Amino acid sequence: MSDNREKAILDEIYRSIDAKIENSIQDAPRSRPPRRPPQRPSKKDRKPPWLGMAVCLLLLAGVVFALWKSGQGEPVIAETQPPTEPLPTTGSTVVTVAAGGDVNITKELLDAARRPDGSYDFSGYFLHAAPLLSSADLAIVNLEANFTANPVDAATRNAPASLAAALAGSGVDVVQTANSYSIESGLAGLSSTMETIAQAGMKTAGTSATEADYAKNKGVTMVEVRGVKIALVAFTKGVGNLNLPDGSEHCVNLLYKDYASTYTKVDKEGIQAVLDAAQAQNPDITIALLHWGSEYDGVVSDTQEQIRKLMFDGGVDAIIGTHSHLVGELLLEEGGGFTAYSLGNLTGTDSDGGARQSIILQLEFTKNNETGETNLTNYSYTPIYLASPEQSPAGMYQILNTENEIALYEQNYYTCVSEKTYNTLTQSKADVERLVHPPKDE
Repeated sequence: MSDNREKAILDEIYRSIDAKIENSIQDAPRSRPPRRPPQRPSKKDRKPPWLGMAVCLLLLAGVVFALWKSGQGEPVIAETQPPTEPLPTTGSTVVTVAAGGDVNITKELLDAARRPDGSYDFSGYFLHAAPLLSSADLAIVNLEANFTANPVDAATRNAPASLAAALAGSGVDVVQTANSYSIESGLAGLSSTMETIAQAGMKTAGTSATEADYAKNKGVTMVEVRGVKIALVAFTKGVGNLNLPDGSEHCVNLLYKDYASTYTKVDKEGIQAVLDAAQAQNPDITIALLHWGSEYDGVVSDTQEQIRKLMFDGGVDAIIGTHSHLVGELLLEEGGGFTAYSLGNLTGTDSDGGARQSIILQLEFTKNNETGETNLTNYSYTPIYLASPEQSPAGMYQILNTENEIALYEQNYYTCVSEKTYNTLTQSKADVERLVHPPKDE
């Protein structure tokens, strides 16, 4: 680089610094008596008056060094590492996880969400579910749909990208993509679905776009929340009776070797490989998201019990199940292992009343910052109901918080909740309670 060229660049840098300093002086607010005592900033927030000049000088020094390096014919690589907060070593850290069930798309739901310009708006549908999901540190749902360039169509489970945006806007952080519809649109559809979810700001669990991706993550999704490391391992019983193409067997985490037929041979080796990969990353919490069981059938099979044991023996702290579209039992073992056999549906327009009621699960984990030990310290659930336009106060397909709607009616808000809807919700709440905590003799 010539001396003239170097001098021109340095002159431009100096002019830029001078201009910034002059602008900061001109833009400074004029002093005036405060209306209330000024708040002294915390030590963390205070900025020394020379900080801005120091930054500029450091910038200048870096450019000069870069110019010198370029003159030596060597490449310049600039890397900046974000500051990290030291992990607490005393007290405890509480982390909450919320989980919703199956996200289905139906023709009725799509028609209701379609706008005159051809776009789709699902924000009204999730209005009452959003506070339950967004209030948790980590929120998870199971997506039974795909996002591809193909026309939006419930029959092929192809959903508009705005559904992903609506989920993210409702507070969802992680989407389980290992389920019956993972490869409904082929591996290209799986890749497109995962990309759309990522663009919406969420992570996926249970699938890998390519075998190379699987080689990197080993089928595990890691999430860190407030310094607590959470490993998510998601599996499905099958992929809609389809077979994964040769050379892509690891693109979906599977529970069975005979996943395209009878679901009788549990893939113990495949499951263990994923669980080992999760534990190798030393998580504080491991959660298994299992798409298992049979649709519209709450009976727990023998292989499900085998799988459950494999999960707990492999380091899993909690199992969250989906697929049956019905609410299943919540079971906390004496040793601490927690199982939610099925959460039911989060979206849908099914005429079956059992598939219209669901729960949003809340889990609380507490980490002892001195010992590093983390345990499940509480769990709860919120009953929800997938209302039709006739049942919803808003006159649309909508997730209702069952207990909130019951309370409105009982406080004489009859214009918000009709007597018929109130009776439906009251019965649904009782049914859900019986399903999540069945009597011992059942």
